[in-house]
Amino acid sequence: MTIRIRVTAAALGLAGIMLGTPAVAQVTIQMTTAASQSCTATTDASGLSLVPGSTVLAATGVTLTGAGCGAAPADFQAAISVPGTTQVGTGVNVQWSASAQATKCTYGGDPGLGGWPVGASACSGSGCNGPHNVLVTPSAAQTYNLSITCTNASGYKAGALVATPIQNPPTPNPFALTVTPSTTTINSQVSVSWSVDGATSCTGSADLNGSSVSLPGWTTTTDPSSPRAVTPTQAGTYSLSLSCSNAFGTATSTPGTGALVVSGSSDSCPAGRLSTATIRYPNIGAGTTTRPGVDLTRFENIWGHATNVDAAVLWPGTDGAVPAIMNWGKTQYVAAKFTVPAGVNPNLFNVLGYSTYFGEPLMTMSVSETCGDFSPPNPSLCLTSNVATGGGFKKMVIVPKTNGCPLIPGRSYFINLKMSDPTPAQCANQSICTISTNNGHN
Repeated sequence: MTIRIRVTAAALGLAGIMLGTPAVAQVTIQMTTAASQSCTATTDASGLSLVPGSTVLAATGVTLTGAGCGAAPADFQAAISVPGTTQVGTGVNVQWSASAQATKCTYGGDPGLGGWPVGASACSGSGCNGPHNVLVTPSAAQTYNLSITCTNASGYKAGALVATPIQNPPTPNPFALTVTPSTTTINSQVSVSWSVDGATSCTGSADLNGSSVSLPGWTTTTDPSSPRAVTPTQAGTYSLSLSCSNAFGTATSTPGTGALVVSGSSDSCPAGRLSTATIRYPNIGAGTTTRPGVDLTRFENIWGHATNVDAAVLWPGTDGAVPAIMNWGKTQYVAAKFTVPAGVNPNLFNVLGYSTYFGEPLMTMSVSETCGDFSPPNPSLCLTSNVATGGGFKKMVIVPKTNGCPLIPGRSYFINLKMSDPTPAQCANQSICTISTNNGHN
């Protein structure tokens, strides 16, 4: 491609020529001065390109031949050095230089970079000669293209600066968790919200009555978005915590926030149900420990633990567990619900035992699908009355077995327990007792 343009001598050495459409291959420009001297300018394979932010065309790798060219090819050189990256709000130096023949240089490139006003003059006259340092500060995370355009035999060079996000961990640290509502019932949805900036993932954990548990919607996702819809499937007092992270660090929730109290169930129960008490593990002996505020409406919260710190085990619970239920009012009953898993081994059986101190009250137990029911439909197999200390209740078996209280997989039942006929003198003349139990299964 050849373009013939007649220019005056004063225009020789321009870094760009304003044309309508830039070339896409090597371009040769043949020029003639007013004194009829010829000058041929040949670009490299990039041809002519439009200077970003202006209407000026520029060329690189230009060679000049002819008496009318005046300056040597080396005079058509400009240089720019741009650091590869920096953070938003952090200034860096951009170095550029022009030859002694340059009489005016102009900033070019993408707007919005502090210290680099696109379209404004960078220098004029003799001040353009030599190296220059410009402090630039990005205000947003993006890639900035920079250029410097000089006239009178300087040429055109360009560079790029990438501004990265500020490298900070999520903030604030710590942050509060808000549970709405903070009290609910089993299988009812609550909302847990928080406010954290800069997190790419958030991992939740949950303790139930002091033991780590899985909580649907909370421990099952790492989505950093707030709020989360959480559905507790067990009763008791939950303590929720959250850890939010990015590539530069972690922020954690404030201890003590994120408390959730879930009532045992929406089952219809007679008055007098004991729903919360302290449990001691084991029931006797040195080194016993307690778990306060235990939700007695669930089987696993009583007989699914061997210690005060282990995780709950669903029915048939922990084999050999020996919990003692404390603060049990003599006129109250316990109704602990459980669900028989579908597909359970039909040879599995479960049996509870009872022991007290100093000849305490006789106990009565029933297994029923009804809360607080001490007249079950199958009393000969599912009701044991007036058990003395050291005795055992009849075992529960899986249908089709017939040698115990029959349980059908997939159905829910209650272990109903009460003191048969307590007297004022029992339990050291107190109105409350400590009733020790034991759990076993094959």
